[in-house]
Amino acid sequence: MGIDGDRACIGCGNCVDSCPVLRREPDRRARTVQRTSFALEAIVAEDCEQCYACVMACPQVDTGIKDYIVEDRVVEVIPQSKKARALDNYFMMLVAVILGIIIGVFVTW
Repeated sequence: MGIDGDRACIGCGNCVDSCPVLRREPDRRARTVQRTSFALEAIVAEDCEQCYACVMACPQVDTGIKDYIVEDRVVEVIPQSKKARALDNYFMMLVAVILGIIIGVFVTW
């Protein structure tokens, strides 16, 4: 990463603890005793999910960068099947009809 000086890795291990890849596969964590960002990069390598949990957990990363990540994070959308969408629409319509009836009863009183 090339961060040196007062922003250099202090070896606290927060990034290692927050990594979802290492939580799912604890055998990888056992490969090294180092708890640095460099060890994390070496262990996870191309399996990194780009979730930025390590960056958010790091006390050395500037809060401006963290704010940028939170604001511009891409939210993954799970695609719905046509059946699921039809059921959602059906139940939303059913709820709307029931609420309309309830509101209609109270308005006419």
